[in-house]
Amino acid sequence: MQRILILIMAALISAGSEACNRQKAYRIDYDGKQELFTTLTHGKAPKKAVKDDTVTVCFEAVASDTRYEFYLDGERLNDRFDHEHGYIISFLMPDHDVTLSYTKQNLMEVDESEEQGAKSKDEGTKSKDEAQMYTVDFSGQAYAYLNEPYDRNKEPKPVRTQYRAGEQVVLYYPMIATDTDYTFILDGTQIRPDFERSTGFIIRFTMPDHDVTVKCIERNTMLPGGDDVLIVR
Repeated sequence: MQRILILIMAALISAGSEACNRQKAYRIDYDGKQELFTTLTHGKAPKKAVKDDTVTVCFEAVASDTRYEFYLDGERLNDRFDHEHGYIISFLMPDHDVTLSYTKQNLMEVDESEEQGAKSKDEGTKSKDEAQMYTVDFSGQAYAYLNEPYDRNKEPKPVRTQYRAGEQVVLYYPMIATDTDYTFILDGTQIRPDFERSTGFIIRFTMPDHDVTVKCIERNTMLPGGDDVLIVR
């Protein structure tokens, strides 16, 4: 009888210990960057979680032309991206404190590094690929142009501004408003872009051997003053 009581007490103690462990909250360290993480409702990221809880946080401080990778205690985590929350990271909380960290890499610097590496292979020889680059000036409105059709499910890339002489330049202008006429000027000369309902205006030209300026003039046809009411972009 005494042996049975001892076994029952041991089982109760073990069950109580397991229940206690399940309720114990473990710390989540954000590697000193907790202010950059939020919840799906844009609240503060959790500092603790219980074992086997699913922890979901968002990283909204996203810079353009930058690749981010997220790690839990040094192991790469899967993530997904949307325009409302930025990167969304989820993981199952283990039975110990954890550290959530990230790394970032400037894609423009990677491209430049790869380009320099390609040039170094053929160092001392000139080619068209190594010709001088010329600039497209968008009159302070580069954000309005794209190099590919706008896709609401993808983060738009900054428009390209550097070209070699003879390269084909293709620009998309999707910011179309109703009751508005658009005129596009290339180095002081009016050009006639194509238009597609799904993509907006499409501007094509061959890059000359000098810098060029692209300008958009918008005319609101509904405002008093008619042709005198201009918005220059």
